[in-house]
Amino acid sequence: MTQFQNTSLHNIPGVTQIRTQPGSIFINPACVHLEADRAAAVQPEARTRPYAYVASLGLSAKRIFRNCDVVEGRQRGAHAELVVVPDLAFLHDEERLAGDAESTVTLLYIVALGRDVATQAQLTRASGVPNRLCPEQVVRHHARAFETPKTFFCLGPEVDEAVTTAMKNITEKPESKYKIDVTEKKIKKKKKIEAIHFVDLRSVVSWACSARRARTVIGPKTFFADGRRMST
Repeated sequence: MTQFQNTSLHNIPGVTQIRTQPGSIFINPACVHLEADRAAAVQPEARTRPYAYVASLGLSAKRIFRNCDVVEGRQRGAHAELVVVPDLAFLHDEERLAGDAESTVTLLYIVALGRDVATQAQLTRASGVPNRLCPEQVVRHHARAFETPKTFFCLGPEVDEAVTTAMKNITEKPESKYKIDVTEKKIKKKKKIEAIHFVDLRSVVSWACSARRARTVIGPKTFFADGRRMST
């Protein structure tokens, strides 16, 4: 019986192929997988613990948050595990992000520490409760401070104090590969590499936007600007 099954699997058309009408050629069925597959489908990458601290970026209304601790202040990104933005297009608006130190520093934390991001529309659909967000509604980021090679930063004398504080908080994290408070000449002499210069808020935002990397949770994540998932 086993020999007959193995022979039928490879020699009888219709087991792994179909034809559209009598007399036509056999073809592989579109979007149908008929071959043996013992591996389970890739499951969504869900968080193992709930969001304890949540922050907002670019939102004027704070009443949308429910059943969570909202972190405020310039350094809120250091503690927040989820950041809520008006829409995903906001993370690409360099002019608006560089308009104030709070937005710049929060973006820096998102990129460096890999904070999760959700839109206001997605949080509203979750009744304002962050822990009701499903994996498809959250954009997760790679923690660049931990996953990239050792990176050196030179902070200019006119850089905002909030940026300096944020960089110190990031470099003090365990396993952080970001280094600051070194001169460029010393870096070139020992490592033969160039440092990243932060001279103002715009330079910080430009670097953060270029270094930001989102993590795919379930296949290609395609969203509209307001956070709604495109149909596939």
